[in-house]
Amino acid sequence: MSTSLLYHAFGIGGYRYRATRYAQGATELVIEHDPAQLRCGHCGSADVIGAGQVQRRFRAVPIGHRPT
Repeated sequence: MSTSLLYHAFGIGGYRYRATRYAQGATELVIEHDPAQLRCGHCGSADVIGAGQVQRRFRAVPIGHRPT
């Protein structure tokens, strides 16, 4: 899978594809925020320092008969 497919198929922009995992009958797509796209939420400046990260889990439409 490519980052382009994430954008065009799922509408996910500003993230990079990292891996695909298959667990408990589901397909998990591992993505991460693209550091080049990181901006200040207040003013939009690209001059920011990341203070940490939080893992989140989202549901998407199934791929075939497998939950995503």
